[in-house]
Amino acid sequence: MDYFKQKLTYTEEGELLDDHGNAIMMEWERPIMKEQAKTTTSKGGRVLNIGFGMGIIDSYIAETDGVTEHWIIEPHPDVQREMMKRGWLTKANCIFTTWQEALPYLPQFDGIYIDTWSESLVPFYRDVKNILKPDGVFTFFNNPRSDVKGLHMIDIEYYTLKQWADVKFESFEIPSIAGQEEQRPDGLVYWDTEQKTYWNPIVTHKNKVK
Repeated sequence: MDYFKQKLTYTEEGELLDDHGNAIMMEWERPIMKEQAKTTTSKGGRVLNIGFGMGIIDSYIAETDGVTEHWIIEPHPDVQREMMKRGWLTKANCIFTTWQEALPYLPQFDGIYIDTWSESLVPFYRDVKNILKPDGVFTFFNNPRSDVKGLHMIDIEYYTLKQWADVKFESFEIPSIAGQEEQRPDGLVYWDTEQKTYWNPIVTHKNKVK
């Protein structure tokens, strides 16, 4: 089923689930979001998050000193309704569309984060350079999939970034991970419970301003 046609549900247990009860996002990811918010906001200034989800990273961004503009792109109508319910339209510049539609009209940002669902991000990794300031930083949710030097990125995504960017990773341990049955009742892997190290990507222009 098309992701945008699925009914998404926020649970009291701290989960965002799809039509089939499979996790889109879970509370155990909070420590990851906290660290990635630090990376995204490390330059201060104008910051963009693509994919609101449960709003965890946006809450950390909103609390960060030095952030002068906070932008959020969110395409799913159920998430948009949740954002309006929580008052995010008064807290950030919210754009309710896909990143593909928004990208040509966006300004440049000091920090960019993306965590979307069920799509290839190769085109975004190719084009994000156009909206990243020369000395800006870009990062993303680095879900363990196929392996690049132990850093758990899809090969084509990694090499697309390397065409224009310096790509570094900082690792940290994940305090706890939900069991596989909680993550995906359909039996597919959302996050490998054996993968307890998170590799946080730090992406900058190769010829960034010193």
